[in-house]
Amino acid sequence: MKTKKIFTARITTDDELLAILGPDRAGCMESWNLMCQGASYSVYLFVPDLNKTDTFSFDVLFEERFLKDNDVKIGDHFPVTIPFPSTLRQIEIIDIKEGDPINNRENKRPVKQGIKAVSDFLSYYVYHHLEPDEVCGEDGWFNIKELYKYLATIGFLVDQDQLETIVNKDEDHRYILSDDRTKLRISPEHPAPKYVEDELKDVDGLKIKKSAFIRNGLPFIKDKSLSILVSLSDGGSFTFPYATNKIFFMDKKHFFMLIEHKGDLMLAVSPYMMKDTKYHWRMYIKDLPELINHYFSLNATLVDFEGISYKVTIIDHQST
Repeated sequence: MKTKKIFTARITTDDELLAILGPDRAGCMESWNLMCQGASYSVYLFVPDLNKTDTFSFDVLFEERFLKDNDVKIGDHFPVTIPFPSTLRQIEIIDIKEGDPINNRENKRPVKQGIKAVSDFLSYYVYHHLEPDEVCGEDGWFNIKELYKYLATIGFLVDQDQLETIVNKDEDHRYILSDDRTKLRISPEHPAPKYVEDELKDVDGLKIKKSAFIRNGLPFIKDKSLSILVSLSDGGSFTFPYATNKIFFMDKKHFFMLIEHKGDLMLAVSPYMMKDTKYHWRMYIKDLPELINHYFSLNATLVDFEGISYKVTIIDHQST
């Protein structure tokens, strides 16, 4: 398994935190959010076996995107948000090492999860976040034995029968097993999940009041010397006049908006254009509808659920 840079962090505990990370969660992975310079990132922590103490430490993984932009050092403090309930806390980095998460490894007790729990985890983590070479994969295939080992380190004890049940009964047909049943891959024909199709039913009524942008400090910018070019991997393209806070429709499934947030230019895109979430900002801006509340960096390559990729480029007519 591919080693990673592991950070040991410390956080002050209280009754609420101890209730969230109780003894039944020992060895499991929790996903928290971290805000830094206006962007939101995922932080994955591996829960130790907790006693009621003033502080505790745990292994934590930061998104690679966060580590590329930030030099994390011992002594650094970061604000993180626990999702249930949503509570802001501070973590302090107290150690840095290489390897796979080993903090409190003796307390890691993988348990056999239900079909739904494993399926939900696979659809979120394997599909969007785990690269094949992290579990000895090649050509898009995941080695199932290595995948089982990886899942066990974060609390999921999975067997062959359970995995095959998930693959065969998955309504979205996301996975393919090799003929010899030793490898698994994401289906290249994976359709849009039902929640995406449900969201797209509201496209006709998609309107955003100007006050929503004003309240969030998102400036309205128009520039006739610029254009927005959207290039498709199938050879097609679209061109739009340059403007922020305006929804540009290619069709009812494909639409986007440019937003300038704290000096950064971002893409807010349709959920149908989010098959690959590698560059997703994981940010929430109040009052903007969920249908156009998914943010990407401007240089991101967007991929839709038909497998077509989209690249957005700003063209300066004065320099051409």
